[in-house]
Amino acid sequence: MFGEVYDGSDAKCGSYTGTRAGGPFELDSVVDYPLYFRINDVFARATGNTRQLEDHYAAIPANYDSTAAMRLVTFLDNHDQPRFLSSGNAGNNLQRLRLALVFLYTARGIPCLYYGTEQGFNGGNDPYDREDMFAGHAIQFPRMLQTTFKQAPKAKPKAQENLFLDLT
Repeated sequence: MFGEVYDGSDAKCGSYTGTRAGGPFELDSVVDYPLYFRINDVFARATGNTRQLEDHYAAIPANYDSTAAMRLVTFLDNHDQPRFLSSGNAGNNLQRLRLALVFLYTARGIPCLYYGTEQGFNGGNDPYDREDMFAGHAIQFPRMLQTTFKQAPKAKPKAQENLFLDLT
């Protein structure tokens, strides 16, 4: 079972996993809000850098129960937050969405794709982030990624190795 802790702090979110807090919190995992905020900085708004992602992964062992480390629920948008493509985030930039989707599907964790992301939904704050599902224009990229992963040999979970290219 996973929970949702709306906070950008790894220490706060991690305290709800396992028995690390010494209290009643025994969640198997949580929604990875600390990563969500970094994804928006790095991929959606392009105001951050990949060091923020590396720092998040480096903080996981000290803040999360060891059984939760590889199964944090990762996401680009959800029913409580503006869509990835909203004007305050990626501003309908599909290239940024594609890059973020590749990251989401290949990074450590359990990826959660919120309905409508594959159709380019771009609503802002609630209730506009909860658009009705309708026959829209599906972006084929998420489906292509899913097909690629289904055809790839099954990989055993292992420690994540982060590789970043510094263009500065």
